[in-house]
Amino acid sequence: ATQLDTIMANVGFGINSGASIYAAQFYGAEDYQSLKKVFGLEIMINMINALFFMAVAIFFGSSVLAFYSGDAEVVKVGLSYLSISCLAYVFSSLTNAYSFVYRSIQKTHIPMYIGIQVMIVNIIFNYLLIFGKFGFPAMGVAGAALATLIATVSGTCTHVIYAWKTKQPFLGTFHQRMSFVKPVVKRMFPLICNEAFFGFGTSLYVKAFGMLGSRSLEIYKIGNTVANFFFIFAAGLNNATSLMLGSVLGKGDIKEAQKYGNYFVLMACVFAVVAGVGIIVFADPMVGLFGMSDPSMHEGAVLIVRLFAIRIAFRMFNVIIMASLRAGGDSLFLMFLDGGIMWTVGLPLAFISIIFFHVT
Repeated sequence: ATQLDTIMANVGFGINSGASIYAAQFYGAEDYQSLKKVFGLEIMINMINALFFMAVAIFFGSSVLAFYSGDAEVVKVGLSYLSISCLAYVFSSLTNAYSFVYRSIQKTHIPMYIGIQVMIVNIIFNYLLIFGKFGFPAMGVAGAALATLIATVSGTCTHVIYAWKTKQPFLGTFHQRMSFVKPVVKRMFPLICNEAFFGFGTSLYVKAFGMLGSRSLEIYKIGNTVANFFFIFAAGLNNATSLMLGSVLGKGDIKEAQKYGNYFVLMACVFAVVAGVGIIVFADPMVGLFGMSDPSMHEGAVLIVRLFAIRIAFRMFNVIIMASLRAGGDSLFLMFLDGGIMWTVGLPLAFISIIFFHVT
């Protein structure tokens, strides 16, 4: 049920990353009028993205879920989650747009604090609505979706209120001229395509495990959930590199940008080794947090986490190259490196292994 959200978030990442290239450069050059314009454009395109995926979830939710799993019970339960969680798409897209623009103007602490608020609200309402505590109804999976919606709305409201109260420099007119929009969208489009292909490609791995049955799908989702915690560090490194380099490039200081790039490459190498070794060593106790009663499922999830450790280690290094290309505007080659290799190597190998070699 989260696959539509994941694909939408990936497309949103492409939108926000493209906008952030310009936002960081405009902020570095102290061109605040252009900063306002690029944020307005970012909001508009994010809304189009959110409304599209919300419509897909509302009108084609059952078909989407059936694509990933042939288990009728899984589809039924997933639909109870998706029918509520899709209402949060607009709010999560707005929150992400605000988070990215704050990173562009080097105020990363603001989305961090609001993100913590969202997480706390989500945890509290998950507890209340899933299990029916303190007089709340026990809604199960639907309660988890409603908790997500409540938390996301709270985050968006906090962002909007704080930004207007503090008169942030990116707030202003939504009026756009084609002379401004065209070059921004042109630079943004390959990033959007890349993230869309990457997001859908990632979801096809879920399809591959779904072909092996609900048991294998559950093992994959648990292993992937643990691994995603560490992908957050790679994403943070990606954003930091892209935005810091973008700000320096906005000032026209190429030598300083090269120094930043060299520093981030060294840091990525260290993170890659530490993360890879740490995940392999602690995979068993991390999977143990999910309390699986079936030893074979626990063992399968541990194996997936350890395999992902290799992927995460390389991702730590790769994001530096990708972020540098993104900051410099070379989005076409970035699209090949990121989504292109997944579709030409990773996904074919996955489905060939299942369909022709009957890997289980």
